Amino acid sequence: MNRCLNADNFRQALAGVFRRADQVRAVLEQSKPVTADGTPAETLNARREFWLECHVRDFVIDQILSALNWQMRPWDTAGGYVAANLVTEQSPNGLRRFRAETDENRRRMDYLGYSRETDRPLIVVEAKRPNVQLPGVPSPLSFPERHPVGDIFAAALTSIRNGTDVPDGVSASWQKALEQIRGYCRTVSETRGEWPSRAVLTNGDWLIVFADPRNAFTATAHEVISAHHILVFESRMAITHFYAQLWDQLEYSPLAKEDRRLHVAQVRFVIDPACIESCAYGVRISYASKRTNYRKAPLISVSPLLFLRSNGGSFLQIATDWEDELPADGRESIADHLDRVQAECNSLKELVEQAVLGGRVLPLVAVDVHAKDTAAFRVRPLVQHIANPDGDTFLVFTGSSTHVLTAESGYAGCTFHKHASASATGVAQRGEPLLRSLLTPKSYFLDGSAYHCTHKAVYVVKQEQVTRDNRSRCGSRSCVDGGAFCEIAGFEEFLCCRICALHPACAKADAYSLPCRDLVELTRAGQPLAGAVTPAETGPQASERPA
Repeated sequence: MNRCLNADNFRQALAGVFRRADQVRAVLEQSKPVTADGTPAETLNARREFWLECHVRDFVIDQILSALNWQMRPWDTAGGYVAANLVTEQSPNGLRRFRAETDENRRRMDYLGYSRETDRPLIVVEAKRPNVQLPGVPSPLSFPERHPVGDIFAAALTSIRNGTDVPDGVSASWQKALEQIRGYCRTVSETRGEWPSRAVLTNGDWLIVFADPRNAFTATAHEVISAHHILVFESRMAITHFYAQLWDQLEYSPLAKEDRRLHVAQVRFVIDPACIESCAYGVRISYASKRTNYRKAPLISVSPLLFLRSNGGSFLQIATDWEDELPADGRESIADHLDRVQAECNSLKELVEQAVLGGRVLPLVAVDVHAKDTAAFRVRPLVQHIANPDGDTFLVFTGSSTHVLTAESGYAGCTFHKHASASATGVAQRGEPLLRSLLTPKSYFLDGSAYHCTHKAVYVVKQEQVTRDNRSRCGSRSCVDGGAFCEIAGFEEFLCCRICALHPACAKADAYSLPCRDLVELTRAGQPLAGAVTPAETGPQASERPA
């Protein structure tokens, strides 16, 4: 089967999988063995049931996983060699064994998926017999994340965790099945040092996705097991209808992304340097609060990152312990901060090239190029939010730029950087200027700064929701449906778009437009480009514009 590049490819592959599986099953169903007197031949009938079980594995489950880009065997493509990422009959502790047909209580998973580059456990799949039915009443109109069976399983897993009787409606065989996959995932966590990203139960007709195995199978008694993280596709019709959701949950590439910070010295342990094909800069932004004498103010700390992309499509995140506070109150030049971060980013790239690649120079991938690469963007979004008890952390993919902020140039003299100018023309977002950095709204830069925009139209565009209906007009967005259009609104809501490193990607969106689009771009010296005519302004004169 060819690699599926998107959910539409997956939908087409699913149709072929089910069609071919039905053709083979029809032959098996017609071969029901009988004796000469017409009574069932029990021995042969048992063998037929075994054939049907093998049929589900070979013609349905294997093929669905293959369509989701899980591969049990290495294969060659026009782009080169691609290693396997799925093994069968795998012991949870990592020791491969073959099961005996008579061993019904085996301790070997049917499938274990892992990252090609890092060997991290990604998915555990357990196949059930074709005649196993879901508990409860069929609910064909339910969305997978709101299916009643999800509530049944959440309650049963809670009872299993707490050592109490499982609810009525959960048979002994289903209790055993839940205990089995729970045990597999817990053993993987204990022996591999981390939970698999997904766990799956399926018989080829229905499919259950445990989207958060740690939550579903944890031993922490106080934690609520979320039914919404147990997605139930109750039939092949549901699998086909909700194909995009299944693709989003189980496709290999996004699950294989490497978010663990690596030191340069660790790179050779987790990936063959020959597999590294390109790189991009990024920054790790810590957004927290600091207390002054009279208030709480935001504090942004910046650390450089280098994202390495392999020819298998996954990314590694290379980091250092260096960090620098982003100036907020004008007492220190932001340009000096940008220079320091740039120097650290460049040093990090050079260190990887020398220590890991033997002097081979990696090409840098720009933000807009990365955003157009569907497969790469799916694995490594422009902005990834990581919540933590002390604040928020954001991993920002900045491409060929070394910071989410670019140097002051271009539109530094725009009148919308000052509240007074914007207010005079009736376009200011607020009734008063922002004269100090605030936590609410998230505004780090002060009125008049080249990094600050006070135009209402810009603000509302940033806050507009990305939905299923408008996503195609919003360009490449990292957020889920309902998220804000602005990728960095989680730590700055009033940043001038022109000075943001992500702007080249945002500018590709059909729905995106800036009120300053007709302003004449200035040179770094603050003078109009040759032959250009600057628009009338109510703000600073050209001579007052910063260089």
